[in-house]
Amino acid sequence: GRIGSRMYAIFQCGVGSQVDEASNRADLIAELKLLVLGQYFADSFTTRAKTYGVRIPYIRWNSEGAFVGKATNCWPDEDSSLIFKSFLAAPLLDTSVLYTERKFSGSFTAGQSLDVVGAALDAFAHHTLVDTDGDMLLTDLQGVVGLDQSVVLFDPQAHSRTKDTGFWDQGPEGIGAWEKAHKCNKMCKQLKLK
Repeated sequence: GRIGSRMYAIFQCGVGSQVDEASNRADLIAELKLLVLGQYFADSFTTRAKTYGVRIPYIRWNSEGAFVGKATNCWPDEDSSLIFKSFLAAPLLDTSVLYTERKFSGSFTAGQSLDVVGAALDAFAHHTLVDTDGDMLLTDLQGVVGLDQSVVLFDPQAHSRTKDTGFWDQGPEGIGAWEKAHKCNKMCKQLKLK
């Protein structure tokens, strides 16, 4: 879709017998909340890096301009690709030859990257756990990486002590599985993440 001159990607949650309009909308709102929260953590991660004099790639979430909307005057339409009225719109990311799409970790697996960008994202995940005092962990980190090694992340998932960030949240068990799998890298140590 397009709003003015800006291109947007339109998302809905998975289709299945367990998904209806209400659960789709709730899941989209939860995802939008995590996008915005992810940007908060990206900013606090940058502050931590500056505090300890550690160089990290520029990291941001595709949250600016994202919103949950509801199709009204074009619904229902047999030509529509929307299954539900509610949708999440996020700015369309550049995936041209100047950018590479990359997955840094899974929902239950910690990243073990050796390159600078991957190591920074592994440390970023660790930072989210430390910054929340163990209450939340952003997982399933993925995004597009530019030639300058900047990263724009999208499609967040999280595990939380209260198990309330969305259907994907596996609570303390998800956090524990990540903690068991995570091996602190050089950047984690430089950033004093424990």
